[in-house]
Amino acid sequence: MKDSLIEIFCRERIDTVLQDTMNSSERYRKVDDEAEKILKHVESVVSDDQKLMIDDMVSAANARGGEYGDGAYHLGFYDGIRLMVEIYGIVHFAK
Repeated sequence: MKDSLIEIFCRERIDTVLQDTMNSSERYRKVDDEAEKILKHVESVVSDDQKLMIDDMVSAANARGGEYGDGAYHLGFYDGIRLMVEIYGIVHFAK
């Protein structure tokens, strides 16, 4: 099945524009730097088997968070469209 125009638009925004926005965000970079620092520390004090378990756990949490973020983005996008349609209807019929 082909993706809808809205799905294509959302994917483009998430895959390119969002990443560019995050890369230019000082707050995001700060959080990312802190996560990298913690990761390096953990990697230095755990065994290889523990690293694999931690990697699996973090990968699962990241996948869950990614799906949640994707759903939230789509919900907000669709809510915005519905709001614009509703406002247009109010303005259009008020004339």
